[in-house]
Amino acid sequence: GRETIFPDSQVGADVDNDEAQYDLGVIFSSAVAGTITELRVFSVAGDLGAHTAWIWNTSDGTAFAGPYTWDFGGVTNWIYLDIPPVAIQAGNQYTVDITTGQGPMHDFAYIVGVLTDRGGNGIDLSYPASAGVFGGPSLNTMPNQSFAGNSYLRDIVFVPAGSSVDFPDMSVMGNGNFIPDGYSSPNATNNTDFGAASAGGGTADLSFVITNAGTAPLNLTGTPAVGITGPQAGDFKMITQPATPIPPGGTSTLTLRFAPSATGLRKALITIQNDDKNPFYFAVSGTGSMPFRMTSITPDLQTGNVTLQWQGPSQQFQVLRATSATGPFTPIGAPQPGTSYTDPGILKTNASAFYRIRY
Repeated sequence: GRETIFPDSQVGADVDNDEAQYDLGVIFSSAVAGTITELRVFSVAGDLGAHTAWIWNTSDGTAFAGPYTWDFGGVTNWIYLDIPPVAIQAGNQYTVDITTGQGPMHDFAYIVGVLTDRGGNGIDLSYPASAGVFGGPSLNTMPNQSFAGNSYLRDIVFVPAGSSVDFPDMSVMGNGNFIPDGYSSPNATNNTDFGAASAGGGTADLSFVITNAGTAPLNLTGTPAVGITGPQAGDFKMITQPATPIPPGGTSTLTLRFAPSATGLRKALITIQNDDKNPFYFAVSGTGSMPFRMTSITPDLQTGNVTLQWQGPSQQFQVLRATSATGPFTPIGAPQPGTSYTDPGILKTNASAFYRIRY
């Protein structure tokens, strides 16, 4: 089956360093030839932004695979990055390296003294003494310095050559673009940024596709299948839960609704329990905008003027008028940036007037 250097039970404390980004790695080797299919890292909540990942030949410091850009953060757990399969040889030493992120404190996971002695995972993967290595502040060179056997919990997922075991392979896409595990920078390009919706009544719905590119069924093991946590979790709601299991080569869709309860930036964390990358995390956000509504309609019976005032989330508004409640409504003048309008003398020529504001 698949192997990793560290067990899932190995977790790290959150350490920060406000000086610079660093390359952090682990030296490892395998007793048999095989393929690296994924990178793994124990993420801590403050480890934010774009990271660069490499696999190096430890003996000569040359890049063996990468660079891979991995945007993650905001969670405290193991997370995974699919990479194109990378073949490694038996007995050679390699270094898996994932830089710290771009958060202001450059947080990373850290365990003192775990790698003081040589060891292994009890199957094919092993590591030398002082295998936890760091390098910097010059980035994207192989880390080769060690301190007191410390571990920075960089890891790989390895499949021995000749393995015939079938595995699921989960990925998530929004708007046709992949969302990495642990994704922390919501963006409209992959549907993780819902944009603006009126607070207290507006909604925005977006969909995501879970794909199983593996050779075994992918089981979504949570109840419900998709969970929502985070500071404004109540502003996000599952409209359509994905089906499970997802067959090899199959897909399933989930739909999420953003309904802000207040103005400003609203954030949540989507969690998908599964039997491949467990759990799979990504952040979502949206902006609660000022509700769009009329605030006053003031007639002046002496002049015949009608003054309208409203509030809304837009940069431009169009006033429309009709002589009956059912219309037809026609624009008055051009779109304008203001939130008030005076219709001069309308009540001198009409017994009543009806208005709509469009943004």
